[in-house]
Amino acid sequence: MSFEKNIRGEFVRILGKEWVKDDQVTLYTYRCDGLALYTAPPMGVLFPRTVQELSSVIKLLNQHKSVLSHEAPAPGFREAQFLRKEV
Repeated sequence: MSFEKNIRGEFVRILGKEWVKDDQVTLYTYRCDGLALYTAPPMGVLFPRTVQELSSVIKLLNQHKSVLSHEAPAPGFREAQFLRKEV
């Protein structure tokens, strides 16, 4: 499940197109944090570069009642922000 179109546009506005990923390859790559027994594909992966960008992302997630999870799928990967819709 990818980002909803409206929230994706907001993330692109905050971070830039190249730092917002929700294609199937990225979602598959970031589906777990190295523990392959539990996998859950994220809605998308974000790469904020500054504290201001991260703050803006968190505020937007709060407005959309989404959850932020800070993980990386394996050593050597750049850390990323996972999003999963709050249940």
